[in-house]
Amino acid sequence: MICYVRRADTKRKLKNYTSALVDIQNAISIAPNYGESYSLKGSLEYLTNKKNTACESWEKAVKLGFSDAKEFLNTYCQ
Repeated sequence: MICYVRRADTKRKLKNYTSALVDIQNAISIAPNYGESYSLKGSLEYLTNKKNTACESWEKAVKLGFSDAKEFLNTYCQ
């Protein structure tokens, strides 16, 4: 699972957002309670102009204990 997360993050850095979303969905399928995956998913959704779903993903990340996503919620979801 962590390999998918890291590969998705690398693809995000390379601006290959669509492919990164596939990887992060695979990571979530394997470990649906890993908050960092939802945070990255939210970032990718935001970068692909899906603001509403991005906010939902960041909220899920926070609920799962990944507090870093609070900054994204406060910045982009007000």
